[in-house]
Amino acid sequence: MITEIILGFLLVLAVLYVLYKRRQLMRQVEQELMEFINDKENMHKIRNSLNEALLSAQNKPFRVERCVVILSPKPKMFDWINGFSEGMKYHRSLTLEDNGNDYKRAYLISCDDPRKIMKKVNSMKDYFMSEVTNGYSPKNYWAWEPKDEEFDEWFEVTIVGELWDLETNQIIKEPDELSAIGSINL
Repeated sequence: MITEIILGFLLVLAVLYVLYKRRQLMRQVEQELMEFINDKENMHKIRNSLNEALLSAQNKPFRVERCVVILSPKPKMFDWINGFSEGMKYHRSLTLEDNGNDYKRAYLISCDDPRKIMKKVNSMKDYFMSEVTNGYSPKNYWAWEPKDEEFDEWFEVTIVGELWDLETNQIIKEPDELSAIGSINL
C-alpha cells in the first residue's frame, strides 16, 4: 500500500515536471518569436516575401467557383436551322462539321453532384431550346416547332468540373436580352 502511494506520488511529480518543462519551452519559443518579429530586418524580409508572393499570384489564373455546362449541337439542330433557311434567298446549308463550334453554348453553374447539375439542365430545357430558336422569326418559316423532348437529339451535354480565369479584367454579367426579346411571339 505504501509502495503504491509512493509510486502515485512519483507519477504526479513526473507529470508536474513535464508540464513545467513544457511551459518553460513554450515561453522560450514565444520569446524567440517575439525577438524575431521585433527585428526590423526580419520584418522587412517577411514583407518582401509576401509582396513577391502576391505579385506572383497576380500573374497566375484564378479559379472560379463554378462548373461549366457545355451544350454542343447535334445534327438534328442543324436539320431544323436548315429547314428554316431553305426558303431564304441566301440559303447556305449549315453542317455540324463546319459550324459545330459556332453553335456551342457554355453556362456557368454551381459545382455540385453531377446528378443535381443534370437535374438543373433538364429543368431548363425550354430555355436552352429557345436560345437556339429565338433568332429565327417569323415562326411560320419554321420546318417544325421544336419540343423540349427533342433536347437530347439537339444537344450533347458536357460538364466541366473546374473553371480557371486566365484574364485579369473583371467578368461582366449582363441579362440575356435576346432571350427576353425572343419570347415575344411574332
